[in-house]
Amino acid sequence: MRAVANPCELVRSSTRLVCSRAAHVSLHKDKLRSMADRLAQDNRKRLASNPREEDGVGWDELNVHFVGREELMIQYLLVLDAINFCFWPSEGAWEYSDLSLCLRSALLKDDKAFSASRLAAMTEESFQVLLDGRTMPLMKERTRLLREVGEGLQQYDGEAANLVKSAGKSATVLISKVLDLFPGFRDQTKYKEEEVFFYKRAQIFVGDVWGSLRGRGLGEFDDISSLTMFADYRVPQLLHAEGVLSYSDALVAKISAGQIIEAGSEEEVELRAWSVQAVEQLAQMLREDHGLPHVRSIQVAADACGCGGMTSSEVDWILWEEGEQKHIEKLIAPHHRTWTTFY
Repeated sequence: MRAVANPCELVRSSTRLVCSRAAHVSLHKDKLRSMADRLAQDNRKRLASNPREEDGVGWDELNVHFVGREELMIQYLLVLDAINFCFWPSEGAWEYSDLSLCLRSALLKDDKAFSASRLAAMTEESFQVLLDGRTMPLMKERTRLLREVGEGLQQYDGEAANLVKSAGKSATVLISKVLDLFPGFRDQTKYKEEEVFFYKRAQIFVGDVWGSLRGRGLGEFDDISSLTMFADYRVPQLLHAEGVLSYSDALVAKISAGQIIEAGSEEEVELRAWSVQAVEQLAQMLREDHGLPHVRSIQVAADACGCGGMTSSEVDWILWEEGEQKHIEKLIAPHHRTWTTFY
C-alpha cells in the first residue's frame, strides 16, 4: 500500500459524501447546537468551580492508561490501539478500560512485555497471560494483529517511538506510515460503490500519543488539528440519545433488539459517517460560537498548533467519556452492534 498523502482529509470528504446520500441516519442541527451550548456551559462551570484545575476533561480522564517513560508509553499505546475494538460481545465483562488496565499491569510487571520480538511471536496463550489469565472476544484476531505490530516494528528497530520520530512532527504523515506498515489499521469500506475512509485506530493512536504526552516531546505534532473524531459505537450512541442523530424506524428496531448491523452495510457506514460529520460541526460551534479552548491538560502545546480552539479529536474524548459513563451506569439506550476489528 502506498502512503496516503492526507488520510484525515479522505475521512472528511468521503464521510461528507455518505451523509449527502444517507437514508438511514440524519442529523438535527438544532439539537447539535443545543449540545454545543450544554458542553460550553459544562466547561464554564467546571473551570469556575476549580479555576486552578490543571487537567480538565481530556485524555485519560478515567486514569486507565500506563504512564511512564516516553518511549515505553508510545509502545504501550500502539499495542493498545492495535487491539482496541469490539468489546460489546463480552456483555460487560470487557470494556476499553479493562483492556488498557490489563496492558498497563503487564507492562508494570515487565517493561519488555511489548518488545517487538515478543509481539511478533505472540500466541493466544501468551496473549491470555497479558490479560491476567482472562479471554476476550476475537482473541485470534487480536493475537494476529499483535504479531503484525511486532513484525512491522522490525523496520524501526522494534521501537514505536522510532516510527513516531520518522513522521517529523506530522500527525498525517504518522497516520500514513501506520497505514502503510500495519494492514490491520486500514479502516476503509465502500458505500454505494464509493470508497469511504475512517482510519479510526490509526488516528486514535496519533491522538493518544499527542494527548498522553500533552503535545510535548515525541507528542508534538504541527498538524494535530487535522485529526477527525474516532468513529466507533459509543459516540453515535450518545449523539442519538441527545437527539442529534435520528435513525430510521428499521434501524432503531435492529439496535433495540440487539441485532447485528453488518460491517460495511449502508446502515453501519452511515452511523459512522454521520458521527464524523456531527463532531466536525460540533467542534466548529464550540470554537466559533463559544470560543471554547483546548482541554486544559494540553492547552499550551495545543495552542501552538494554530487550530484556534477545541479540535474534533478533543470533542471526541469528551463525548466518548460521557457516553462511556452513561453506558456503565445504564443511563443510555444500547449502541449498535457490529462484528469488526476496526472499532
